[in-house]
Amino acid sequence: MTIDTDRRRVSNHLDLIRGLAAVAVLVYHVRYKFFLAYGDLPRHDWLTLLFYTATSFGKDAVMVFFVLSGYFISGSIFRDRATGRWSWKRYLVNRLTRLWLVLLPGLLLTLLWDTLGLSLYGSNPVYTGAPRPWEHDYFPVADRFSVTTFFANAVFLQTILAPPFGSNDPLWSLSYEFWYYILFPLGWLAIVRPARPARAAVQVVFFVLLLMAVGTWIATYFPIWLMGTAVCLLPQIPALQRRFPFGVVMTGLLAFCAFVAMTHLTAVIDLFSSSAAGLDYVNGAAFAIVLYILLHDRSPARDDLYSRVSHEIAGCSYTLYVVHISLLIVLRAALLPDAPWPSEPRYLALAVVIAAGVLLYAYAISRVTERNTAAVRDKVLQVFPSS
Repeated sequence: MTIDTDRRRVSNHLDLIRGLAAVAVLVYHVRYKFFLAYGDLPRHDWLTLLFYTATSFGKDAVMVFFVLSGYFISGSIFRDRATGRWSWKRYLVNRLTRLWLVLLPGLLLTLLWDTLGLSLYGSNPVYTGAPRPWEHDYFPVADRFSVTTFFANAVFLQTILAPPFGSNDPLWSLSYEFWYYILFPLGWLAIVRPARPARAAVQVVFFVLLLMAVGTWIATYFPIWLMGTAVCLLPQIPALQRRFPFGVVMTGLLAFCAFVAMTHLTAVIDLFSSSAAGLDYVNGAAFAIVLYILLHDRSPARDDLYSRVSHEIAGCSYTLYVVHISLLIVLRAALLPDAPWPSEPRYLALAVVIAAGVLLYAYAISRVTERNTAAVRDKVLQVFPSS
């Protein structure tokens, strides 16, 4: 989403959040793959509690991605319609270029790392998913390692017609994202084109049929994505429009993290036990409120360390999300033949090194994938002009 010069500070906030959300997914998987679950630990101290709390935001980060995606994508559609630039061709080129430029190399890297891991460590529980005396989320990777599954993931049919490819379980959310990209304009354009009732009726029918076809879970999480749309549509409150110092922004984000951490308490989880997505709705709504408030920031744009760090971390966030897990699985199998680590300082230090190494790996890949999105998109639009 393009933000005017006087809104670049807001863009920096959103870039930082996007990047930190990807890092949250990474550290969650480092902890979950390499360490014993909290309930399996022989002892609990303050360092252990801090570590497990700080690394517990994996799925919550995906809800942040959904709300941000709803905000950015909806805003781009509203803007293109207002300026007369909207077309399905242009929209799909933009979306598919963005998605495929990272997803296709990510699938090939998953193929590479899983082939290596299965050949060298095929009997490791991280690849077999065999029952263990400790809690884990491993599954038989070989069962998802087929040509059919590969191509189903390439066209965003994971969780619909096939599982995520190989060890790359986080790819489930890309299927959700893609179909939200299709569902939203179908529904929205049917509402805002009353002068074309026949076309609107066809779009409504396609919207309903597609919502049924993608399955219960994608439909269930669509309202969380639409929370970003709501933020985009809400008028701003003049009393909130002011300069937000860096400390205020960070305090707000920490307060949001503290709120999300509280939703991980057993008592809160039990309260929502009858609704599998209930807590995700709560956390999505909480972030939508944070996002809405941040959009009122009128701080002047600066080319400072904050803006540069935010830009860099956001620039590899999508790549990090797509490519991190298959490398982590190989490292886990190579370093731990069976049981996970306990939460001892030496292992916590190793976890930091592993996370930093994977982050650098993803950053290097992003330099040839994600960072070239605009250039590749422009070339594709030259070949397939939208008008």
